Amino acid sequence: MTKKLIILGLSLALLLSIPLLTNYSTSNKRINSSSAIEWLQHPKSIDAFELKSTNGDFTKVNLLNHWTIMVFGYTRCPDVCPTSLNDLTHLADELEQHEIGAKFNYVFVSVDPEQDSLENIALYLNYFRADFIGVTGNISSLKTFSQSVGVRFASIDIAGSNNISHSVYFLLIGPDGKLHARFEPNFDTQKTANELIKLP
Repeated sequence: MTKKLIILGLSLALLLSIPLLTNYSTSNKRINSSSAIEWLQHPKSIDAFELKSTNGDFTKVNLLNHWTIMVFGYTRCPDVCPTSLNDLTHLADELEQHEIGAKFNYVFVSVDPEQDSLENIALYLNYFRADFIGVTGNISSLKTFSQSVGVRFASIDIAGSNNISHSVYFLLIGPDGKLHARFEPNFDTQKTANELIKLP
């Protein structure tokens, strides 16, 4: 086995060892097989944070008084991130048709601040929807925030190329600024929208 393959194997092992979402215990889920969304029985408070967005400063205040659908990633991501954002675009379009789109903000958090400037993130998100909000910050601030919402990410060097592994879930944050639920990529757009439409 070549050195390159060994490095690739170890990197993939590290990627698979990172939980998709931590601090999201089974005892805190609402188990409902008919639901498109995994709801927390007790919404989780989010620690104070300071990040930057394509609209300016991004803190806990920006999570209040509306629902937020959030996903983590980075613009160089070859497949999962664009696919997830495409799914989110379809969901946002569906909610807009029901005239409740204004109840939701859509946030993409880049965990690659060295490569992803806010300008680059804005250009990237414009390929999907102009109202998607891009967020990033320094590594320390991103770690603090991601841990608070139960997300992990890590930088992986594969044969001299820097890649990032990260949790791939859509997080649903309520108007109270707390984490209420999550749902997986490749979700059923209609089923998920129907559930979100019922939110207060």
